[in-house]
Amino acid sequence: MIKNIKGKKFGMLTAIKYLETDANFRSWWLCLCICGKKKVMRLDHIQSKNKSSCGCAYKKHGMIKTRFYRIWRHMKTRCYNPKIPKFSRWGGRGIIVCKSWHDFRNFKKDMYMSYQAHVKQFGEKNTQIDRIDNNGNYSKKNCRWATFKQQANNSSNVRFIKFNNKRLSISEWSRRLNINYGTLYTRIRIYNWPIQKAFIK
Repeated sequence: MIKNIKGKKFGMLTAIKYLETDANFRSWWLCLCICGKKKVMRLDHIQSKNKSSCGCAYKKHGMIKTRFYRIWRHMKTRCYNPKIPKFSRWGGRGIIVCKSWHDFRNFKKDMYMSYQAHVKQFGEKNTQIDRIDNNGNYSKKNCRWATFKQQANNSSNVRFIKFNNKRLSISEWSRRLNINYGTLYTRIRIYNWPIQKAFIK
């Protein structure tokens, strides 16, 4: 009886289709690696810890379990998986990952040193990848590391207010003017006060 492993994951491999059983009663499966490559493999090799990938560099870089790797993986998911929630905010509106960054090694080369520096200053959990131009793609020229607060200020949902040649979000104006955020938001967004009047403490 053929062991059904369709859909099951083994390391970086997912078994997607049974192909055949050879003369030595070994079953062969078509597998999909996390790198995107498909490979025909024997069942015993799929189940082996030493061969739980297609042989690509993703196993060799040793970073699969790191947060830096997860950031790269989630970045690609946001752009290319229409099944995820809020896909319309990224891939659904044309945001892509630059061709070079489809290879994790290139992403690491471009971003890992600055990632470590940001983590050292702000902590790993408060280090997020951020697109400088929120309408631009993920690339070395358009990406930086940012805290949650900085990332929120750069969101397409944030409206900036320009005053005295400065362009800041309401939360940033609130801190700068020492006016309660709720008060300032109500004046500007609810009552539509002129900016000069809203900014008077």
